[in-house]
Amino acid sequence: MRLLSDKEIEFAKDDSGVLCCKLADGSLHSDVHCISLFPLSMPGNYISVLAGGGADSEEIGIIQCLEDFADNQRFLISEAVGERYFRFLLALK
Repeated sequence: MRLLSDKEIEFAKDDSGVLCCKLADGSLHSDVHCISLFPLSMPGNYISVLAGGGADSEEIGIIQCLEDFADNQRFLISEAVGERYFRFLLALK
C-alpha cells in the first residue's frame, strides 16, 4: 500500500475532461478514478487512486487525508469521488 501526499501526486484533466495524474517520479496516468474507502465514516480520508477502469484498474496509491491537498487538487479529487457515489438531494417544501 502506497500512501500519497500532495508532494507525490498532481491531478489535472486532459483536453477531453478525463482525470489524469502525474507522480513525483514523472510517471503519467490517465483515466484516473478516486474511490473513498470509508465513504460514510471518513469521507475525506483514505481515498484510493486508481488508473484505468473495471477489472483492469491498477491502484496507484491511497490518499490518507484530503485536507493535506491544495484547494484545486481537493476539488478534482472530490469531484472524482462524487462521480462514484449516488447522492440524494432533498428539498423541503
